[in-house]
Parts: sequence; C-alpha cells; structure tokens
Amino acid sequence: MKYELVIEGRNFLVKFGWRKKKHGFYKTVRVEADDPDAAELKGVELVRSDAEIRKVTRNSKDDPPMLYLDSWAELPDDASVDYPGGASWYPE
Repeated sequence: MKYELVIEGRNFLVKFGWRKKKHGFYKTVRVEADDPDAAELKGVELVRSDAEIRKVTRNSKDDPPMLYLDSWAELPDDASVDYPGGASWYPE
C-alpha cells in the first residue's frame, strides 16, 4: 500500500543564515508500507535522515528535536511515492 504522510517536527534549533532559533516544520512524504503503522515509521525515518534538515539542525543531546505524525492518507495504487517535497518551517 502507498501512503502520504505529513510529519511535524518540533523543537528544532536551526541555523538560517547567521541566526539560531527554535523552529518547527511540516513535511509531506510518500512511502510504501504494509499498514499505517509501518508507514509512520518509514515516514519519520525519511524525515530524520533528510540531509537539508540535518544540515541546519543545531540541537544539543539534552534538548532533542521531535518528530510526530500529523496526518496520513492512503494513496491509489498508481500514485508515485517519489515526492521531493520540502519542509515548511515556522518559528516556535
């Protein structure tokens, strides 16, 4: 089965330009998985390993960022899971 997930990131200390500040974001990802629970795990891992997000994140180990499943939808069988969506950041 194919799923589209919206993952929310919270408590991300990010560096945009020369400033570091706490932000959150929403990112849409698409995955293939056996069920919604497996899709959530795959989706969170995709976001966790996103090179652009990792590049700007500056959290210390004692103040980790968090990822949450915001929403999900099942996609038709012919839908593509290749979805290069970016993250939409907001200040916390």
